[in-house]
Amino acid sequence: MAKNSFPFSFTNEKIKRIILDISLTKTNFNRLARHFKKGDLEGFQATIDELSLQEHRIHIWHYLCSLRCEKFIEFACKKTPDRARRRVLDKQSIKKILDERSIFTGLIDEYRKEHTKAFQSLLRKHDLMDFCYPIIRSLYTFESEDLSSNRRCIVRVDAIKFNHDQLSHTNDALNIRKNYSEEVFVPEWIRKYSSPEDSPVAYSISDIGKNRVIIKVRFAVTPPNIRQAEIKARGGGILGDVKPMTVNFIFGISSPEYIEIKLDGNHIKDAAVNIDDIKWQWMYRCIRHKKWYKMDRSRHRIYTVLKEPVIPWKQRPYPDTQNPWSEVLDSSCQWARGTNSLDEAAAAITTKVNLPEGKMEYDDRTGDCHYSGCSPGDRFSCSAYIDRLKGGPGNGKYVNCADCASIVGTFSNILGCELWESKMGYGLYLNDIISIGSSTWGKPFSGTDYYGAFSYHEIAWKGSALLNDQIFDACLKVNGNELDATRTPNPVKKIPSLPLNILFDDPTSFDYREKLVTPSSRKDCLPLPTTKTRRAVF
Repeated sequence: MAKNSFPFSFTNEKIKRIILDISLTKTNFNRLARHFKKGDLEGFQATIDELSLQEHRIHIWHYLCSLRCEKFIEFACKKTPDRARRRVLDKQSIKKILDERSIFTGLIDEYRKEHTKAFQSLLRKHDLMDFCYPIIRSLYTFESEDLSSNRRCIVRVDAIKFNHDQLSHTNDALNIRKNYSEEVFVPEWIRKYSSPEDSPVAYSISDIGKNRVIIKVRFAVTPPNIRQAEIKARGGGILGDVKPMTVNFIFGISSPEYIEIKLDGNHIKDAAVNIDDIKWQWMYRCIRHKKWYKMDRSRHRIYTVLKEPVIPWKQRPYPDTQNPWSEVLDSSCQWARGTNSLDEAAAAITTKVNLPEGKMEYDDRTGDCHYSGCSPGDRFSCSAYIDRLKGGPGNGKYVNCADCASIVGTFSNILGCELWESKMGYGLYLNDIISIGSSTWGKPFSGTDYYGAFSYHEIAWKGSALLNDQIFDACLKVNGNELDATRTPNPVKKIPSLPLNILFDDPTSFDYREKLVTPSSRKDCLPLPTTKTRRAVF
């Protein structure tokens, strides 16, 4: 290899001479450099072992660190004033300055990725360009210590299983998939994953209860003759820290391959419906060493649902297209966040579907189904609705009552609710309502022969979908203001009321049926429990 200049004296003369004397081809040097650039210490170590360069491991590492530092200073600090070039601060002083501004992690990440512009932007944002030279020198020092000769082993997290028992979910995660066509594979996390969305995990609060939550983790160690190391992890959000424990290794892989880790500090039993992006900072230390070293940082998206999802969602068979979808959980857990009961969760879902978040409007022209079939056995186009929520076209903006009932039932039942989509009818003449997507009182189908009437109406229903069961209706708001105890809506002073967990009808009170249809139509507005269904999703 050709000699390299070291104008900033980051590497001493001894290391320079050793590097230049090593019989190392350009190809092999580039292999090591690629592992270094990716921060892949395990790959770096494996290549060192392959080339029989163990005694020069630290020298090569320091050399690569110095090259990066030299190049980074050339581009990141080229506009720094001359007076700033002479600043000298020790490593701990620099770290204190950066920690006070909470940018140490950000700067070292940009440094390792060699993103000079992003690095400069951070410095300018915090008025630190005058400290460019000493900051980069300090980052070089931190990085060059990353493979310190005092460290006798390097441990890495290879993979994490959350759903390690597909037949049970009392100690582990539920069987889920991403959407109709994409599975969530186990292990849910592998090292190449960098964002929480890559590692979705769902837990049932009632099924976990006071049980221990268990994950299974695969570790790797270099050099491969290491027999033991200690590991722990900080963070974890609702799952809590991983307590220090000893891991055994055989030929560089943990033994058993997946180590069972009990998360005794988890808070799932006290949780509500939620979606939480968590991260663990994994750490290790070699046996008989005092210092802990950082290794991988794993990020995960944790969903908590109240109980095991209900049909159309299934836990078995697995994998299956009707396993709960993480794309549905993204919305359901967000909409019902913080709810602790099934009724509260279903009410929150119904409210969000009716409000602009649902991005829907009642089909006042024909009343046709757009996202669900109107015939027995038809399915709910959940994929199209999700596309609509994400800003895509979906199946368009129009919905009818069957569509709304399917959305409410499907998005509530994934949280553990037990709603049916069921009809009432037939030939219903309506009081004034506010249809989904509208803000004004009126009646549907203006200018047609069907003005002011539904041939039938479909809603989300509890229990057996009978007269004395509670209902949820996202399709419309009724007038909740009773006229002088007459069991009829006040035609003058109208109060919009979204039907949330209210009785379909008690013959002695002002309930959903009285609010929805005219007195003359009540006799025709009857539950039709034989129509109740939970539409399969696609």
